[in-house]
Amino acid sequence: MITTTGASTRPAKSIPSIVSAADLAAKSDKTPLSIATGCAIAIGISLLAIQYLIALLAERFHYDVDFSRAPIAVYVGLFMVAGLIYLPLAWLIPRLPPSRYLLITIIVIGLLLRLLMFASNPILEIDFYRYLWDGAVLANGFNPYALPPAQVPGSEISFLAKQAGPVFDRINYRELSSIYPPLAQALFALAHWFDPWQADGLRLLWLLADSATLLMIFKMLKRLDRSPLWICLYWWSPLLVTLSYNSLHMDILLLPLLMAALWWMLERRPISACSALTLAASIKLWPLLLLPFALRCLYRQPRQLLGAVAVILLIAGIGILPMLLLATTDHSGLLAFSQHWQRNTALFPQLVNLLSLFVVPAEMYARLLVALSLSLLVIYLVRTNDLEAATLIRRITITIALLFLLSPVQLPWYYLWLLPFLSMYPHPALLLMASLLPIYFLRFHFDFRGEAHIFDQFIVWFQYLPALLLMSRQLPDRRPGPYQQPVPSPGHV
Repeated sequence: MITTTGASTRPAKSIPSIVSAADLAAKSDKTPLSIATGCAIAIGISLLAIQYLIALLAERFHYDVDFSRAPIAVYVGLFMVAGLIYLPLAWLIPRLPPSRYLLITIIVIGLLLRLLMFASNPILEIDFYRYLWDGAVLANGFNPYALPPAQVPGSEISFLAKQAGPVFDRINYRELSSIYPPLAQALFALAHWFDPWQADGLRLLWLLADSATLLMIFKMLKRLDRSPLWICLYWWSPLLVTLSYNSLHMDILLLPLLMAALWWMLERRPISACSALTLAASIKLWPLLLLPFALRCLYRQPRQLLGAVAVILLIAGIGILPMLLLATTDHSGLLAFSQHWQRNTALFPQLVNLLSLFVVPAEMYARLLVALSLSLLVIYLVRTNDLEAATLIRRITITIALLFLLSPVQLPWYYLWLLPFLSMYPHPALLLMASLLPIYFLRFHFDFRGEAHIFDQFIVWFQYLPALLLMSRQLPDRRPGPYQQPVPSPGHV
C-alpha cells in the first residue's frame, strides 16, 4: 500500500518546509515582492537571454559548414552558464511566497524559452532527419523497419527520397533500419502530417507532449500537497529546452506517459500504470524496467496479476513486437545499438576493463551484468508493498538515475527521463549533473580534430565526477534536505 503519511521527520533548522498547495490557495496573491521572488524572476530573464543567444549562435551550425571552425566552445559555455544559473532554483522555490501571478510568470517564461527555439538551426545534431524520414515512410503506408535508407534507391519507396531532398541525404547510420519502436513511429508520422519534412512539425509535437507532462507534474504536486512552483525545475530546465527544441531529440515524448504511470501507481491503479509504462516502452524500450513498481501491489492477487500481464503483453504485441520481429536482420538498428554502441560513458568502460581480466568478450558480459544488476535492484526496491508516496518517487528516481549512470550510452538527452521526477525529488547531485552534461558537446571539438580519445578518457569525467562526489558526501548525512521533506497529505492511497 502506498501511504502519503509516515513517521514524522524533523527538518533541518536552516531549511524551510516546502510550500504546500493549500498554502498557495489560502494566502493572498498580494504578497509583497520578496527577494526570493526577484531572484527567481531574474533567473528566468537570464535564461531567456541565454536561450536567445543560443538561437542566434545556431546560425553558425548549418549542416554544410566546417564544424572544425564552428564556435563549439561558445555553445557549450552558454549552455553550461544557463545550467549553473538554473541550479539555485531548488534553493529558492521553498522560499518563494505563494502567488498565482508568480506561477503564471513561470509558465509564460518557460513557454517563451521554447518558442525561441522554433525555426532555430539544430546545433551538432542530425538524429531528427531519421525522425522525419521514418514519419514520412509510415505516413505513406510503408514499413519503416523493412529497408535501411541505404537500400531505398531503386525500391518502391524511392519516390519518398526524392520528396525528402536533403533530409534523406543527411540521415545518419544509413546502413541500419530504424531503432525507434512503433508508437514513436506513429508520432513521427503525426509530425509529418503537421508539417511534412520540416523540423517545426516535430517541435509542435514535442510541445504538445511537453505541455501534457507539465500538467501531469502540476497535478502530481497538488496530489502530494506540494507547492506548484516546483514545476519550475522542469519547465525552465535548459537541458530540456535546448535538447528538445533545438537539438530535436525525441525523448520528451516519453515523459507524459511516465508521469501518467506514476500517477496511477499513487492512485493504486496498477493495470493503468502498467498500460502507461508499456506504451512508454513503445517509444523507447527502457520503461519496461519500471513495471515491477506498478505490479508490486498485485503479487498476492494472482487473478489481477494475470490480468495486468495480459494487458502488458497485448500492448507490447502491438507497440513493440513489430520492431523485435526484424531485430535479427543484418541491418537492424536495435541489434547494433544493443551490442556495440558506447558513447559519453565514464563508468561502463571501467567495468569492461575489469571484466576483460576474466572473460571474453568483456563488453557483452558487462552489458549483461548491468542489466542483471538493475533488475535485481528493482526487485529489491519493490520488496515491500507498504511505501509512502515520497519513498516510491525517490526509488523510481534512483532507478532511472542508475540506469543512466551505468548505461554504455549516456547521451545528455537520455537524462531528460529524470527531469519530471526532479520536480518532486530535487536531489542536488542529480540537478548538478543536469547542469554539467552539456560538456558532452565538447567531444565534437576533439572529434573533428581526430582527438576524440582525449574526451572519452579524461574530459568525460567532468560531467559526472562532481555530482558523484556530492552524492557520496550526502550519503552519511541523514538530516533531511528540501528533497527529503515528508509529503504532508492525509490518509492513504
